[in-house]
Amino acid sequence: MALGASMGISLVDMASGSTLYRCLSPWPLSAWFLHRSPGGGELFFASWWSYRQVGPIILDTQTKELYQVLDYPADQILWSPDGSKIAMAANRAIWILDADPNRPISQRLGHKIPNGDLFAHELAKLNRAIAADPEYPENYLERAVAYLSAGRYPEAESDLRQFDGLVTKDDHHIGYELFSWLKDCYANDLHDAAARLEPYSEKFMERFPAEVPSFRPLIEQMIVQHEGEGRVAQAARWKARLQAWEVRGQ
Repeated sequence: MALGASMGISLVDMASGSTLYRCLSPWPLSAWFLHRSPGGGELFFASWWSYRQVGPIILDTQTKELYQVLDYPADQILWSPDGSKIAMAANRAIWILDADPNRPISQRLGHKIPNGDLFAHELAKLNRAIAADPEYPENYLERAVAYLSAGRYPEAESDLRQFDGLVTKDDHHIGYELFSWLKDCYANDLHDAAARLEPYSEKFMERFPAEVPSFRPLIEQMIVQHEGEGRVAQAARWKARLQAWEVRGQ
């Protein structure tokens, strides 16, 4: 049985309850799409929701090797019962392809991820994106969160400083992304990571008060989350920040 959790994908033997394989995610993710091939030899997984994007990936359940499939955002692949066709959901469209039941989709559509290291694979993509456009702040933020999730705090802090130096009021969507990551770090018990991300979230709120309505619901959700988990002081601080913003007449 395959299970998708916030920090990765696991294959579990239902008879014994033992974990057969574990693939760690580069980010705290909560929305996974999982589909198994008819014979069980391949497991498709992806997370394409909001700003949390991993995959599409196929795991060879026998060799435990990972394959990146396709070069565009497909969030689902479904096999027909006899394995002769696959359906792919990509870019708000559904594509139907003929398939060879005896030839794994990973070999037809994918390339192997070296050493099965999904973190290094995703990090390399971000490194290439940053090299191609070093003035784009979102890539630094995403790489910082990956470093935070891995406990690589000095590298994360460097990227957060780069992000903070590049972001402007014209980057409207980034406030929502920033607070989404902060909320999810707390939700997944990455408290040290959240503590390093929080000052930049506060600063963004102060620098760009006109953007607060776009991510205010996330702050309110985070307050409820803090209160439900006993972090009363943190909930009170975020309530105070919202009240201060309201007083400013925004």
